[in-house]
Amino acid sequence: MPQLLKALGVKKVVKLYCEPNGKFPHNPEPLPEHLKVISSTVKKEKCDLGIVVDPDVDRLALIQEDGKAFGEEYTLVAVADYILQKKKGNTVSNLSSTRALRDITEKKQVDNITRQPLAR
Repeated sequence: MPQLLKALGVKKVVKLYCEPNGKFPHNPEPLPEHLKVISSTVKKEKCDLGIVVDPDVDRLALIQEDGKAFGEEYTLVAVADYILQKKKGNTVSNLSSTRALRDITEKKQVDNITRQPLAR
């Protein structure tokens, strides 16, 4: 993630637990109970945003500048809402995703909404 942010032109990146060595000081899933350190760091360092991914980068949580988590269940919905404002298209989610994606897709009058089980 730090390399991507630098490539995108982000000037200041505060890293937490970014070494790809499989060692984490807590459960690595981006759930609220595991986001306390990054939440306080975002506030203390006056960051605009905190970004948390799980080890295989299939889950994302964002930390707002006030240290509050923008839950991983809403990130897909927020991105889809933004993109569908610019360009109509289909959406796809796994079966455990919130219904909010379907609601946003229907609101934007997109016909094709696909829900699929995750492959493991």
